[in-house]
Amino acid sequence: MDIQDWLKNRLYDYTPTINTPRERALEKRWGFAAGELKSGGANKFILSLKTEIIPFVDEHYKTNADRGITGHSQGGLFTAYCLINSDGYFTRFGINSPALYWDNEKVLNQAVEQFTINESLDIPPTKVFMSVGGDDGNDYVSQMKNIQTSLEEADYENIDLRWQIFDGETHISVYPAMLSRTIRMLYGKNN
Repeated sequence: MDIQDWLKNRLYDYTPTINTPRERALEKRWGFAAGELKSGGANKFILSLKTEIIPFVDEHYKTNADRGITGHSQGGLFTAYCLINSDGYFTRFGINSPALYWDNEKVLNQAVEQFTINESLDIPPTKVFMSVGGDDGNDYVSQMKNIQTSLEEADYENIDLRWQIFDGETHISVYPAMLSRTIRMLYGKNN
């Protein structure tokens, strides 16, 4: 798989809504032909994870039902989308530098509304770690803080929320620290 295929798959799989203007802008930026990029495949990707990929892993490796999912940027958007549409399938979420700007902040707005309205979430005990680089551009910091604050204020008894802003780190440079901290926060002995 080359970088072009990776970019196409990532955009389609990790975005929950179709955003044609953003597709066209990314085509120009990344050098794709007009109409080549598609978005809005997150629901299909979740279904694929649940019905194909994870069952394959479960069949061939020793696993349990305590499943985690993590992502960065568009992957962070996808992970946030999985959390706010949670059915308890995943119980650990690493939401890192999430691209919550996607499609006029639809996932962010859905999260804030859901956490404001619902007094409880009918899911098993769940761990959530959110992070962002302090020097991340495009409102990543304020958007991550918005979803984090909404979840904190909901004060769900079954959600253990931790978060961090990595001062001095950008959208790319944050990756090593974010990955290490996500694993420690979600799976460390004291967490």
